[in-house]
Amino acid sequence: MAHSFKRKTILCFLFLLASSAFYAQTKTLKGTIKDSKTGEAVIGATIMEGTNGTITDVEGNYTLTISDSAKTVLVSFMGYSAKKVNITGDKLDVSLDPDGVLLKETVVTAVGMSREKKSLGYATQEVKGDLIKDSRENNVINSLSGRVAGLNITGSSGAVGASSQIVLRGQTSFTGNNSPLFVINGVPVDNNFRASRDNAPNYGNPISDINPDDIESINILKGPIAAALYGSRAQNGAIIVTTKSGKGLKGKNGGFQVSVNMGVSMDKTLRLPKFQNKFGQGYWGDDPSTSMNYMAADESWGAPLDGRSYTDFLGKTAKWSPQPNNVKDFFKTGSQIDNAVSIASSDEKGSVRMSFSTFNQTGTIPNTAYDRYTTGLNINRQLTDKLTVDASVTYNLTQGKNRPGTGYGGMGNPLEGMFAWWGRQLDTKYLKDHYNDIDPSTGQHQTWNFYHNNPYWVLYNNTSSDRRDRVLSNLKFTYKIAPWLTASVRGGSDFYVENRFQQYKVGTVTDAVFQKGGFYNDNAKQNTTNLDAMIMANKSLGKDFTISGTVGYNYYGRNLQTNNTEVRGLLVPDYYTVTNAANAPIVSNVVAKKEIIGVYGLASLGYKGMLYVDVTARNDWSSTLPIANHSYFYPSISSSFIFTELMKQNKWLSFGKVRAGLAFTGNDTDPYNLYTTFTKTEIGTSPSITSNPYNGVTYMTMDNALKNSKIKPESTRSFEFGTDLRFLNNRIGLDITYYNTLTKDIIVPVSVPASTGFSTKVVNAGQILNQGLEIMLNAAIVQNTDGFNWNMMVNFSKNVGKIEAIAEGLDKISMYHDWAYLYLVKGHSYGSLYANGANSALKDANGNYLISPGGDIITNTSPQFLGDIQPKFRLGIDNNFSYKGFYFGFLLDWKQGGKVYSQTNMWMDYTGCSLRTENRDSLAIPGMAATNVGGTWVSSGQ
Repeated sequence: MAHSFKRKTILCFLFLLASSAFYAQTKTLKGTIKDSKTGEAVIGATIMEGTNGTITDVEGNYTLTISDSAKTVLVSFMGYSAKKVNITGDKLDVSLDPDGVLLKETVVTAVGMSREKKSLGYATQEVKGDLIKDSRENNVINSLSGRVAGLNITGSSGAVGASSQIVLRGQTSFTGNNSPLFVINGVPVDNNFRASRDNAPNYGNPISDINPDDIESINILKGPIAAALYGSRAQNGAIIVTTKSGKGLKGKNGGFQVSVNMGVSMDKTLRLPKFQNKFGQGYWGDDPSTSMNYMAADESWGAPLDGRSYTDFLGKTAKWSPQPNNVKDFFKTGSQIDNAVSIASSDEKGSVRMSFSTFNQTGTIPNTAYDRYTTGLNINRQLTDKLTVDASVTYNLTQGKNRPGTGYGGMGNPLEGMFAWWGRQLDTKYLKDHYNDIDPSTGQHQTWNFYHNNPYWVLYNNTSSDRRDRVLSNLKFTYKIAPWLTASVRGGSDFYVENRFQQYKVGTVTDAVFQKGGFYNDNAKQNTTNLDAMIMANKSLGKDFTISGTVGYNYYGRNLQTNNTEVRGLLVPDYYTVTNAANAPIVSNVVAKKEIIGVYGLASLGYKGMLYVDVTARNDWSSTLPIANHSYFYPSISSSFIFTELMKQNKWLSFGKVRAGLAFTGNDTDPYNLYTTFTKTEIGTSPSITSNPYNGVTYMTMDNALKNSKIKPESTRSFEFGTDLRFLNNRIGLDITYYNTLTKDIIVPVSVPASTGFSTKVVNAGQILNQGLEIMLNAAIVQNTDGFNWNMMVNFSKNVGKIEAIAEGLDKISMYHDWAYLYLVKGHSYGSLYANGANSALKDANGNYLISPGGDIITNTSPQFLGDIQPKFRLGIDNNFSYKGFYFGFLLDWKQGGKVYSQTNMWMDYTGCSLRTENRDSLAIPGMAATNVGGTWVSSGQ
């Protein structure tokens, strides 16, 4: 028997060159592929037998060499349903059925409208629910990281239930909200992080309440052009979340489906700072074997850790030895357990879906946990031939147990003392075993020095708890007036109540306010209402033109109420109620209301399915702006041209589109920025000072910020253009977008002279320009319906933001001022880092440090520029593999550039804990003696 062998090489575009070889007895298969409706040839259709394949020519003909043992081929083409066909001989003709879903690929856009993706004149990007679910992130926002070009997601911490910051295409506001608008099933919802006290725990984004298993898809509308119909709230773009329903289930009389998902993951601390382990607690080499002076130090500039005997903080004899893993041993293995179950049913009249999920997380920090429980109901029903109702309601319960405090504050953040201030001789287990020991002479717990709480005291005694109950509801009625005319009314509500509680046990060290115990209780209630009424038309004008239009009315209202109570000192320990307060409690009540009324319209014209033009307009009236300026109008225009409609005989380019758009949007401000107000304020920090009322008379304090009754809305002009290309029967897709966004009249508080009686004044002052490039590449590298598949998505984005103006007479605005400085600087990008210290040390022309007569390195007295915080570019690479029902994937999320200031590292160097301070006895600094001449330090030449 004669055998022939053949090797075939498959080239994968741009990112991969892969070759596969097979050896088999072969034969030649020929045929023609046609459209089953029109009988016309399908040009560029793919015929695959395993990994071996070809495409049809301009007449729909193909020739394919296949193995003798081949039984079926898979025939596919974009816009048609794929078909697996049995091989019955050497000739095989196939008719493909047009697939309306593929021919009219749709995405959910502004105000809940479904649009053909090819008709859009602006950039959008969709992430399917399966990717969101499989990411197993506790915060759904984090599931988008690395998957969307132009989207920057920054996690705030690794604590349980922590929030994440999200920005699209750069910042457009100096001190206000830079987050895109979140919309769930057509209804805008709240994602604002409600601030609490300084160093308070991170309570997470409200959007993290969403159950990832309920998400059908997330569509990102990038920038004002895409989201113009949503008004000022979508100045920074919009993220459209569509939840699952029972639609599309198939069966004899509809369909019924039960779905169960379970997942378990473990969390481990990945990386810690590098510590020195040669010297212990103390100043100037304090010898712990001869005195207890080391207890007055919270730094590690003490005696060498040579094993000498000493008396520890409990008065017991111990060894002065290094504990290299004392920080590592503090952390434990965390866990995440999520379970979700859903029941869905559908028939010819509609569908219903019910779901319930639980998410339970224990942190890597001891005694911390986060729980989320979600239940939802989604109903769609055709009441009559013309009337349809859609309704959904979701209840979320989130509970945080002892979320750790944040920032530089030892009262609530156990990590602050641990990384920077712990003595390197401290034994973690010893601290845990004795965190409840009380010093009878002081009444405080006995800790390793005079300044810091034992971290286990913080975690097990100064505990916190929080709970948020949230209900999202949505009701929509749609009435078909005529085949081409539809009216709808939709109402949605986002309501939550939240309680945050922090207790301080009697015996707490470091803060005179709470040494005798106390607590802080924060209650909030917020209701956001959104109403829409729309009329939508869609009609053909002859055989070449289509026209569609929408006009609508929108009402948005938000009502936030907060009630806070702080008690400083308890009459009876461990009884945390107002009636047990040793001093008059400090209370505050805030009510913040805001309303926006808007009218909007959209007109879209299409020509032969290849040229589309959209025009939108919206006018808003905001309650937070003065009457003279509370109305603002903004239009947009966008267009798309599918040029491959003129290239029917092209074999390699499956789809090609160019698009361009221009939009103008506005933005208002927060409530109560028009007039200066008075508030009831306490003076002093001592627990004995409760000075309001004074002698029975309540007094008021004027706000330090001078408000502005003539403030104008911010304005944004944005334009973009791009292209969408798909190659080799949609196996490779390339999307490129350039955008340019200018925001003017930014509302910002600027500093004013103290002689005015105020510290800041609210003005329209800023101007910022963002421009950037986004590239998205997706490739089906390996396609095999019966075997191994490999799909890759690559996202690249680069945003250059420049602050072009701030305010008359100013060149920078302070955003943060602690041990480092974050400024908004004219001519720089958003966020410039400045600092004192070693980074601003003075040097001579030869690079030698200037040394003062006292032997210290001389530093600048004013903060010095370190660099901008924005990255140069972002890159995400998402790979997904499947093989006969098994799935595997990994995601690379890369941010290049951008300056970061680590306060942890700064304090570790200061306290002698970092590895950089280990060789302290042999550190030589190239310096030059300097003298002060007329206020300027100059080298003395020695």
